[in-house]
Amino acid sequence: MPSHCVAENSRGRWAFNAPRQIEVSKDMFGLRVTCKSAFVDKHTVSVRPQVQVAVAGNVLLGGLVGGAVDMATARGLKYPAQIDVVYPSCN
Repeated sequence: MPSHCVAENSRGRWAFNAPRQIEVSKDMFGLRVTCKSAFVDKHTVSVRPQVQVAVAGNVLLGGLVGGAVDMATARGLKYPAQIDVVYPSCN
């Protein structure tokens, strides 16, 4: 049975049924993913964005200004390609 999930950050909110691949807007703040199914209460995981390797090249070529622009616009950040929402065990 699928879970109903919501992914959200400061740039938007995306509702979907899991498992599913979705695309979210990059953000310099964390992504929260909350899922709930018919048999399990809702559970939330938070994921911090990761700095992409290309940011180092922009710092070298554009200096600190280039790196700062990448971080401020979130172009130099990404979330993991896969986020697993694992429900706590039912003991």
